[in-house]
Amino acid sequence: MTREQNNQLNKGLPFGVKYVPTPAPLFSTYLDKYESLEELKVLLKIIHSLYLKKDFPAFLHYDELISDPAILRIYKNENINEKLIESLSQLEKKGIILLINENENNPRIFLNTEQVRNYIIKEGIEKDFSHNKVDSSLTDFTSENQNPVITTYENNIGYITPIIYENIHNALKEYDEKDILDAIKIATENNVRNWKYIETILQRWTSEGKERGNRNERDGTFRRDSEENRSDEFYKEYVRKQKSKGRK
Repeated sequence: MTREQNNQLNKGLPFGVKYVPTPAPLFSTYLDKYESLEELKVLLKIIHSLYLKKDFPAFLHYDELISDPAILRIYKNENINEKLIESLSQLEKKGIILLINENENNPRIFLNTEQVRNYIIKEGIEKDFSHNKVDSSLTDFTSENQNPVITTYENNIGYITPIIYENIHNALKEYDEKDILDAIKIATENNVRNWKYIETILQRWTSEGKERGNRNERDGTFRRDSEENRSDEFYKEYVRKQKSKGRK
Protein backbone atom coordinates (compact mmCIF):
# COMPACT_ATOMS: atom_id res chain seq x y z
CA MET A 1 0.00 0.00 0.00
CA THR A 2 1.37 3.40 -0.96
CA ARG A 3 1.72 6.24 1.53
CA GLU A 4 -1.01 8.14 -0.34
CA GLN A 5 -3.43 5.19 -0.04
CA ASN A 6 -2.61 4.80 3.64
CA ASN A 7 -3.24 8.50 4.28
CA GLN A 8 -6.59 8.23 2.50
CA LEU A 9 -7.64 5.30 4.71
CA ASN A 10 -6.67 7.25 7.82
CA LYS A 11 -9.22 9.90 6.82
CA GLY A 12 -12.03 7.37 6.94
CA LEU A 13 -14.36 6.09 4.23
CA PRO A 14 -15.18 8.69 1.56
CA PHE A 15 -18.68 9.96 0.78
CA GLY A 16 -20.57 7.69 -1.60
CA VAL A 17 -18.36 4.68 -0.90
CA LYS A 18 -19.58 1.50 -2.63
CA TYR A 19 -20.60 -1.60 -0.71
CA VAL A 20 -20.10 -5.24 -1.67
CA PRO A 21 -22.87 -7.63 -0.49
CA THR A 22 -21.44 -10.39 1.68
CA PRO A 23 -23.24 -13.36 3.30
CA ALA A 24 -23.80 -12.37 6.93
CA PRO A 25 -22.71 -15.72 8.48
CA LEU A 26 -19.17 -15.18 7.19
CA PHE A 27 -18.83 -12.50 9.86
CA SER A 28 -20.83 -14.21 12.58
CA THR A 29 -21.22 -17.98 12.64
CA TYR A 30 -18.03 -18.61 10.67
CA LEU A 31 -15.88 -15.93 12.25
CA ASP A 32 -14.16 -18.23 14.74
CA LYS A 33 -13.75 -21.05 12.21
CA TYR A 34 -11.15 -19.50 9.90
CA GLU A 35 -7.77 -21.22 10.07
CA SER A 36 -5.78 -18.05 9.49
CA LEU A 37 -6.04 -14.36 8.71
CA GLU A 38 -4.80 -15.14 5.19
CA GLU A 39 -7.76 -17.48 4.65
CA LEU A 40 -10.21 -14.73 5.60
CA LYS A 41 -8.45 -12.22 3.34
CA VAL A 42 -8.59 -14.65 0.41
CA LEU A 43 -12.31 -15.17 0.97
CA LEU A 44 -12.95 -11.42 0.98
CA LYS A 45 -10.98 -11.10 -2.25
CA ILE A 46 -13.02 -13.90 -3.84
CA ILE A 47 -16.31 -12.27 -2.81
CA HIS A 48 -15.22 -8.92 -4.22
CA SER A 49 -14.04 -10.47 -7.50
CA LEU A 50 -17.27 -12.45 -7.92
CA TYR A 51 -19.31 -9.30 -7.28
CA LEU A 52 -17.61 -7.63 -10.26
CA LYS A 53 -18.41 -10.53 -12.57
CA LYS A 54 -21.35 -10.35 -14.99
CA ASP A 55 -21.77 -14.11 -15.33
CA PHE A 56 -24.61 -15.80 -13.50
CA PRO A 57 -23.83 -17.69 -11.46
CA ALA A 58 -20.55 -15.85 -11.09
CA PHE A 59 -17.30 -17.78 -10.91
CA LEU A 60 -13.60 -17.03 -10.74
CA HIS A 61 -10.79 -19.00 -12.35
CA TYR A 62 -7.87 -20.00 -10.16
CA ASP A 63 -5.43 -18.30 -12.56
CA GLU A 64 -7.29 -15.02 -12.11
CA LEU A 65 -7.07 -15.27 -8.35
CA ILE A 66 -3.43 -16.25 -8.02
CA SER A 67 -2.33 -13.49 -10.41
CA ASP A 68 -4.17 -10.81 -8.46
CA PRO A 69 -1.74 -8.34 -6.81
CA ALA A 70 -3.76 -8.51 -3.58
CA ILE A 71 -3.09 -12.25 -3.32
CA LEU A 72 0.62 -11.66 -3.85
CA ARG A 73 0.59 -9.19 -0.96
CA ILE A 74 -1.43 -11.51 1.30
CA TYR A 75 1.18 -14.27 1.03
CA LYS A 76 4.13 -11.89 0.70
CA ASN A 77 5.29 -13.69 -2.46
CA GLU A 78 6.22 -16.81 -0.47
CA ASN A 79 4.99 -20.26 -1.64
CA ILE A 80 1.91 -18.55 -3.04
CA ASN A 81 0.54 -21.49 -5.02
CA GLU A 82 0.84 -23.95 -2.13
CA LYS A 83 -0.63 -21.56 0.44
CA LEU A 84 -3.49 -20.42 -1.79
CA ILE A 85 -4.50 -24.00 -2.58
CA GLU A 86 -4.53 -24.75 1.15
CA SER A 87 -6.73 -21.72 1.88
CA LEU A 88 -9.17 -22.67 -0.89
CA SER A 89 -9.27 -26.25 0.36
CA GLN A 90 -10.14 -25.06 3.87
CA LEU A 91 -12.85 -22.73 2.57
CA GLU A 92 -14.40 -25.56 0.55
CA LYS A 93 -14.33 -27.93 3.53
CA LYS A 94 -16.24 -25.32 5.52
CA GLY A 95 -18.90 -25.23 2.80
CA ILE A 96 -18.24 -21.60 1.87
CA ILE A 97 -16.94 -22.08 -1.68
CA LEU A 98 -17.09 -24.78 -4.36
CA LEU A 99 -14.16 -25.73 -6.58
CA ILE A 100 -15.06 -27.20 -9.97
CA ASN A 101 -12.04 -29.05 -11.34
CA GLU A 102 -12.94 -29.50 -15.00
CA ASN A 103 -9.42 -28.30 -15.67
CA GLU A 104 -7.33 -29.39 -12.69
CA ASN A 105 -4.73 -26.72 -13.36
CA ASN A 106 -7.31 -23.94 -13.48
CA PRO A 107 -10.45 -24.81 -11.46
CA ARG A 108 -13.47 -22.53 -11.25
CA ILE A 109 -14.31 -20.99 -7.88
CA PHE A 110 -17.95 -20.41 -6.86
CA LEU A 111 -19.66 -19.35 -3.67
CA ASN A 112 -21.49 -22.38 -2.28
CA THR A 113 -25.06 -21.13 -2.70
CA GLU A 114 -28.24 -22.99 -3.58
CA GLN A 115 -28.40 -21.47 -7.07
CA VAL A 116 -24.80 -22.50 -7.76
CA ARG A 117 -25.46 -26.07 -6.64
CA ASN A 118 -28.57 -26.19 -8.84
CA TYR A 119 -26.53 -24.85 -11.76
CA ILE A 120 -23.84 -27.51 -11.31
CA ILE A 121 -26.44 -30.28 -11.23
CA LYS A 122 -28.31 -28.85 -14.23
CA GLU A 123 -25.10 -28.63 -16.28
CA GLY A 124 -24.36 -32.28 -15.54
CA ILE A 125 -21.07 -31.43 -13.84
CA GLU A 126 -19.91 -34.22 -11.57
CA LYS A 127 -19.46 -32.88 -8.06
CA ASP A 128 -19.67 -34.67 -4.74
CA PHE A 129 -21.38 -32.26 -2.34
CA SER A 130 -21.19 -34.63 0.63
CA HIS A 131 -17.82 -33.27 1.77
CA ASN A 132 -18.60 -29.59 1.44
CA LYS A 133 -22.18 -29.18 2.60
CA VAL A 134 -22.92 -26.25 4.82
CA ASP A 135 -23.23 -27.25 8.47
CA SER A 136 -26.96 -27.77 9.09
CA SER A 137 -26.68 -25.82 12.34
CA LEU A 138 -25.65 -22.71 10.44
CA THR A 139 -29.18 -21.83 9.37
CA ASP A 140 -28.35 -18.20 8.71
CA PHE A 141 -26.12 -19.26 5.80
CA THR A 142 -28.96 -20.93 3.91
CA SER A 143 -32.07 -19.47 2.34
CA GLU A 144 -34.28 -21.71 4.49
CA ASN A 145 -35.60 -18.82 6.56
CA GLN A 146 -35.63 -16.27 3.76
CA ASN A 147 -38.74 -14.83 2.23
CA PRO A 148 -39.66 -16.77 -0.96
CA VAL A 149 -39.35 -13.55 -2.96
CA ILE A 150 -35.66 -13.25 -2.01
CA THR A 151 -34.97 -16.87 -2.91
CA THR A 152 -36.92 -16.70 -6.19
CA TYR A 153 -35.17 -13.47 -7.20
CA GLU A 154 -31.73 -14.96 -6.48
CA ASN A 155 -32.48 -18.16 -8.39
CA ASN A 156 -33.93 -16.44 -11.46
CA ILE A 157 -32.81 -12.81 -11.71
CA GLY A 158 -29.49 -12.25 -9.95
CA TYR A 159 -27.68 -11.56 -6.72
CA ILE A 160 -29.34 -9.60 -3.95
CA THR A 161 -27.45 -6.33 -3.54
CA PRO A 162 -28.28 -4.00 -0.62
CA ILE A 163 -30.35 -1.79 -2.97
CA ILE A 164 -32.28 -4.76 -4.40
CA TYR A 165 -32.89 -6.08 -0.88
CA GLU A 166 -34.33 -2.71 0.14
CA ASN A 167 -36.50 -2.58 -3.01
CA ILE A 168 -37.91 -6.04 -2.32
CA HIS A 169 -38.45 -5.18 1.35
CA ASN A 170 -40.44 -2.08 0.36
CA ALA A 171 -42.37 -3.97 -2.32
CA LEU A 172 -43.50 -6.58 0.21
CA LYS A 173 -45.09 -3.77 2.20
CA GLU A 174 -46.98 -2.48 -0.83
CA TYR A 175 -47.79 -5.55 -2.93
CA ASP A 176 -49.03 -9.06 -2.31
CA GLU A 177 -46.22 -11.61 -2.10
CA LYS A 178 -47.81 -13.82 -4.77
CA ASP A 179 -48.01 -10.87 -7.18
CA ILE A 180 -44.29 -10.19 -6.74
CA LEU A 181 -43.49 -13.85 -7.39
CA ASP A 182 -45.68 -13.80 -10.51
CA ALA A 183 -43.95 -10.62 -11.73
CA ILE A 184 -40.54 -12.26 -11.25
CA LYS A 185 -41.79 -15.23 -13.28
CA ILE A 186 -42.83 -12.94 -16.16
CA ALA A 187 -39.49 -11.11 -16.05
CA THR A 188 -37.67 -14.45 -16.19
CA GLU A 189 -39.75 -15.74 -19.09
CA ASN A 190 -39.13 -12.52 -21.05
CA ASN A 191 -35.43 -12.56 -20.14
CA VAL A 192 -35.61 -9.01 -18.76
CA ARG A 193 -33.74 -9.74 -15.57
CA ASN A 194 -33.82 -6.57 -13.50
CA TRP A 195 -35.87 -5.14 -10.68
CA LYS A 196 -37.14 -2.11 -12.63
CA TYR A 197 -39.02 -4.35 -15.04
CA ILE A 198 -40.57 -6.31 -12.17
CA GLU A 199 -41.58 -3.04 -10.55
CA THR A 200 -43.20 -1.88 -13.80
CA ILE A 201 -45.34 -5.02 -13.89
CA LEU A 202 -46.47 -4.51 -10.29
CA GLN A 203 -47.33 -0.86 -10.93
CA ARG A 204 -49.42 -1.79 -13.98
CA TRP A 205 -51.28 -4.42 -12.00
CA THR A 206 -51.99 -1.85 -9.29
CA SER A 207 -53.37 0.74 -11.71
CA GLU A 208 -55.21 -1.56 -14.14
CA GLY A 209 -55.80 -4.77 -12.24
CA LYS A 210 -53.90 -8.00 -12.53
CA GLU A 211 -56.62 -9.69 -14.59
CA ARG A 212 -57.71 -6.85 -16.82
CA GLY A 213 -60.50 -7.82 -19.22
CA ASN A 214 -60.86 -6.91 -22.87
CA ARG A 215 -64.13 -6.90 -24.75
CA ASN A 216 -64.34 -9.47 -27.50
CA GLU A 217 -65.54 -7.53 -30.54
CA ARG A 218 -67.19 -10.61 -32.05
CA ASP A 219 -69.60 -11.56 -29.26
CA GLY A 220 -69.39 -8.64 -26.82
CA THR A 221 -68.10 -10.81 -23.95
CA PHE A 222 -65.03 -10.10 -21.87
CA ARG A 223 -61.88 -12.18 -21.94
CA ARG A 224 -58.57 -11.96 -20.16
CA ASP A 225 -55.56 -10.71 -22.05
CA SER A 226 -53.22 -13.50 -23.02
CA GLU A 227 -50.04 -13.65 -20.96
CA GLU A 228 -48.05 -13.06 -24.13
CA ASN A 229 -49.89 -9.81 -24.90
CA ARG A 230 -49.62 -8.59 -21.32
CA SER A 231 -45.92 -9.40 -21.20
CA ASP A 232 -45.37 -7.38 -24.37
CA GLU A 233 -47.23 -4.44 -22.84
CA PHE A 234 -45.15 -4.65 -19.66
CA TYR A 235 -41.97 -4.54 -21.71
CA LYS A 236 -43.16 -1.53 -23.74
CA GLU A 237 -44.06 0.28 -20.53
CA TYR A 238 -40.66 -0.56 -19.06
CA VAL A 239 -38.84 0.75 -22.17
CA ARG A 240 -40.96 3.92 -22.15
CA LYS A 241 -40.01 4.64 -18.54
CA GLN A 242 -36.33 4.00 -19.22
CA LYS A 243 -36.37 6.39 -22.19
CA SER A 244 -38.11 9.05 -20.12
CA LYS A 245 -35.14 8.84 -17.75
CA GLY A 246 -32.72 9.28 -20.63
CA ARG A 247 -31.71 5.61 -20.77
CA LYS A 248 -31.68 3.34 -23.79
